[in-house]
Amino acid sequence: MKHKNWILSGFILLPITLLMAYDFFPELNGFLQLSKPLLIGLILIFLFSGFFINRFQKASLKSDLLWQVILTFYLLLLIIAYTLLGGESQVGISLSNPFLWIVLLITFFDIAKQYKKMKTA
Repeated sequence: MKHKNWILSGFILLPITLLMAYDFFPELNGFLQLSKPLLIGLILIFLFSGFFINRFQKASLKSDLLWQVILTFYLLLLIIAYTLLGGESQVGISLSNPFLWIVLLITFFDIAKQYKKMKTA
């Protein structure tokens, strides 16, 4: 059952990657032909996948913490990679955006809090 959860969790990364690629490189729409219903579907997959994953797995602090760390670093690496490839976010996601750094700071504090909670449990 654990492998099934990791496969479902990994499947979430595909819509995130495609949506961010479309945001950073809107000229790829001619190549990828992402229609509005497909984009809405990808967003819905991303939003509702958390509900389905939580149905199949028992609450585990270790797996939740690991997933949060992986997702945070993956998103940060995507932003860096897409920026280095010459992309520019249409909605303002960039390394020079102070809001991004505030969100990352809050995320890191939450990760540290969960890590302490996991160690004491």
